Amino acid sequence: MRPALKISFLILILCLALHTAAAQAAPAKPSPEPKYDKTAEVVIKGVVDDVIQTPGAKNPEVHLMVKSQGEVLEICLCPGKFLKEMDIDFAKGDQLQITGAKVKRDDKTVILAREVVKGNNTLTLRDKEGGPVWTWLMKD
Repeated sequence: MRPALKISFLILILCLALHTAAAQAAPAKPSPEPKYDKTAEVVIKGVVDDVIQTPGAKNPEVHLMVKSQGEVLEICLCPGKFLKEMDIDFAKGDQLQITGAKVKRDDKTVILAREVVKGNNTLTLRDKEGGPVWTWLMKD
């Protein structure tokens, strides 16, 4: 076999091997949803500074940025569809009491809300074990 043909053949083999390896590489997985930890449960009182819906998700999750004791905390509530179904909304300036678990999500500490009290209304988002109560709604 001529040297030029040998080099071309080796390059072809290398390209095929790289293409096969790239095709078999596992796609990047999104970070898993943190589990509710009852031992990390806290109760905070604060004022809503911002209401955020996660962009691009099929069922956007609602997060609140809440000012409490001089710091702003991110509170993960539930899918917006659930809040709409319950006919509840949140706005900047709302005073709340939130019971939830502090967890790590994407290298930051957030609170997974279990219960939110707004005025005389109490919204239960998770059962006592931390399981989401909105799963029935998301089966569509």
